[in-house]
Amino acid sequence: MGIILHITKREQWEQAKLTGVYRGATLDSDGFIHCSTPQQVVKVANAFFHAQKGLVLLCITSDKVRAEIRHESLEGGERFPHVYGPLNIDAVVRVLDFEPDEDGKFELPGEIARDPEGPSIHHIAIAVRNLDVALEFYRETLGLEVTERREVPEEGVEIAFLPTGEGEIELLRPLDKESGVARFLDKRGEGLHHVCLAVEDIEAAMERLRAAGARLLSEEPQVGAHGTRYVFVHPKSAHGVLLELYEVAE
Repeated sequence: MGIILHITKREQWEQAKLTGVYRGATLDSDGFIHCSTPQQVVKVANAFFHAQKGLVLLCITSDKVRAEIRHESLEGGERFPHVYGPLNIDAVVRVLDFEPDEDGKFELPGEIARDPEGPSIHHIAIAVRNLDVALEFYRETLGLEVTERREVPEEGVEIAFLPTGEGEIELLRPLDKESGVARFLDKRGEGLHHVCLAVEDIEAAMERLRAAGARLLSEEPQVGAHGTRYVFVHPKSAHGVLLELYEVAE
């Protein structure tokens, strides 16, 4: 079960309660209802709802949504959850007042707030020898949706992302025998490759790790797709698990 969030006007929500379904302002125009994860919603609110009052935040249990939910990247950027159809109101488990501060900015309500400096799971990466064969299980058997599949030559891998609630599974296939993932497969076989944690400030996170004596695999953050910055933490510093820190570009 994953929670996704939607910002709307209180009167729109009150009207939806009378009809039993919520359509929002974009279902008819865009074909879907825009939603966000808890990590994304404040950025969305400050970008599109600055200083607007009378708003509420719908907390939606994705497992109860009858319409299709797709995690999609608009214009090649960050992926957001979209509800392709009317939202059945019984999927809304909580409605929170969502008012801006005196400067017109929003903050995550305390009921769902997380430590702004604390990491959250972004994705879990699994190394596989054959991506098509692996997808037969993760996509066809488990029913997960592939939202992105591409080659990353600088890392020597082909990747596929499959959202699972608020996080994702990333499947990794080596492009050549000399890549790090190929060496991993030769040594350990298929399985968990790394755990990725999303952080708000990657430099601050790296500084805390260095101060604690952790070993980072690069001195500076690397830049990946869509401007995302990342760094890996050596398994010896994380009790046998390769960790990746991810700062998603705004």
